[in-house]
Amino acid sequence: GTSGAAAAAPAPLPPLMAGSNDELLIYGLNAADRRSFLITLMRYGVQTGQTGVQPATYEPFIKKLATRPPQHIIAYCNLVINLMAEPPADAQPPPQQQGSGPAPVNAGNFSN
Repeated sequence: GTSGAAAAAPAPLPPLMAGSNDELLIYGLNAADRRSFLITLMRYGVQTGQTGVQPATYEPFIKKLATRPPQHIIAYCNLVINLMAEPPADAQPPPQQQGSGPAPVNAGNFSN
C-alpha cells in the first residue's frame, strides 16, 4: 500500500506559463487572479527578512485568492518578489552620495 505521507504530498505546481493572450495562466493564476494579487500587493506589501519571505506574508494573498491552492499563490508571490528584486542587466551601480553613506540600491526595473 501507499504510506500516509505520500498521500499528503502537495500536488505538483502547474507550469510557469500555460496558454496565451487572454487565456494566459502563470502558475495556474489567470488575469483576474493576477490583478487581485497586485491589488493585494499594493495594499499590504511584502515583508521580507534576512531569511527571505516570512510565512505570514502570504496570508493576505491566500485569503484574497481563496479559490486557488496556496502553493500556487506562494510560487507566484516568490516569482514576483524575485523579479522585483533582480536588477536589470544594464543597471549601473547607484552613485555614492558624499558624506551620507551608501545610496539606496535599485530594487528592480519596473519599466518593462
